[in-house]
Amino acid sequence: MAQSSKTFSSCSVVTKKSGETWLRSFAAKGKTFQLSKSLTATEEEAFPKVKYDKTWRDTFQSNLNIALLPASDVFLRILELPTNVSSEIQEMLELQLEQISPLPPAQIFWTYEIVEGSSASNEKQSTTVIVIIAEQKVIYDFLGDLQSRNFYTDRLTVENIHQITTVPQDPNIIKVISNITEGDYQCLIQWWIDGELKSVSQVSSDTEDQIISQVSQDIRQTFWAGQMAGWIEDLPSVEIQCATESQALWNEIKSSLGLETLKFSEGISTDEALSHTVMKFGHGQLTSNLLPEDIRKTNSTRQLDSLWMSALGCAAIIYLIALGVYFVFLKQAQSELAQVDGQIKAISVTYTNALKLDERIRITEDQLKLRFAALETWQKVVESLPAELTFKQFKFTKRETLTLVGAGPRGGNSKVDEYVDYLSAAADTEGNKVFDRVERKNIQNVRNAMSWTIE
Repeated sequence: MAQSSKTFSSCSVVTKKSGETWLRSFAAKGKTFQLSKSLTATEEEAFPKVKYDKTWRDTFQSNLNIALLPASDVFLRILELPTNVSSEIQEMLELQLEQISPLPPAQIFWTYEIVEGSSASNEKQSTTVIVIIAEQKVIYDFLGDLQSRNFYTDRLTVENIHQITTVPQDPNIIKVISNITEGDYQCLIQWWIDGELKSVSQVSSDTEDQIISQVSQDIRQTFWAGQMAGWIEDLPSVEIQCATESQALWNEIKSSLGLETLKFSEGISTDEALSHTVMKFGHGQLTSNLLPEDIRKTNSTRQLDSLWMSALGCAAIIYLIALGVYFVFLKQAQSELAQVDGQIKAISVTYTNALKLDERIRITEDQLKLRFAALETWQKVVESLPAELTFKQFKFTKRETLTLVGAGPRGGNSKVDEYVDYLSAAADTEGNKVFDRVERKNIQNVRNAMSWTIE
């Protein structure tokens, strides 16, 4: 049904001609679409998957894929609806579907197009629409064939749709659009009366003679039906749109229909016709779409799955790159660590020797300090020793404790106490006390002698 217009960066359109599948790609250039690539495939050939498959890339750069059903596979009906409100057209057509459809509604897909200018300038407040009807089986087979070739469709309509809906300059004319290719002869016949499209039909044949005869017969039958319906009285002029070299063949129709004159216009190539179709779809001027809803949802789900898989793939690639960078830096760090270890091993012996030497120096310094301290202590001890007392023993314990053992006359305890007091008050040249603590540990008077111990 009607679709909202959207801006597309590119558009691809596919149609079938003479047993071959034609695919044309157009790129958006401003407000126009220019042909960028052409492909023609046989029934067994597939299209490049990366080009025409619907993938996650279409989320960011939208590509419109259009498929055109052959005119022989669809039914066209012209209706004039008593409204010019777009929202009411759908409901009115659904009410008349059983009457205009040649097949049961349950077996068809249908869509419609509004004929150009029919609702904008119509004083009768009516809208002329062309209803496009196709059998469901035909559509599913057609789409299945395209999907097997990696072409996933967004829009499905009938070929020559842009020509069907375009209003000619002459308001009263029978326009015959000839589309003749090798082995395929088709004609689109439009009846424009008072600027309104009254009838449209498709005629196809296998030979040139048959196609001209069938076009003549179709025009006569449509003329009689129009007279009975009351929308035509006299046969209007006929315009044949075809290639210049084919105009001579169409002169037969002039005598067959009893026409005084026969107009000719230059036909357009298939590429030009497809370009016009792409232009109108790209700008939202054509909105018909026979694509089944289940196919549309399947394509959308498939594109979403492609997006997720691509995202997971990108995440995995980024993870692997990050992991590779991590291992590179780890390898570099290990190499630097090995170099540092080698340097450490190289200087470890020197460092150990330096520590030993430092320790020896410290011990030597301590020994020197102890020697000077011992000398200073010895000086203080000797200088202050009373004449009545003598030393028997002089020793250091744990480098911190000095033990003095001596003798003296019996009853010389006061001399020992004086000696203790002097040692307690002894100071060095800087005024610091030489001994932190001085204690008289023992005094013994035995017979005529006295022994004493100071710590």
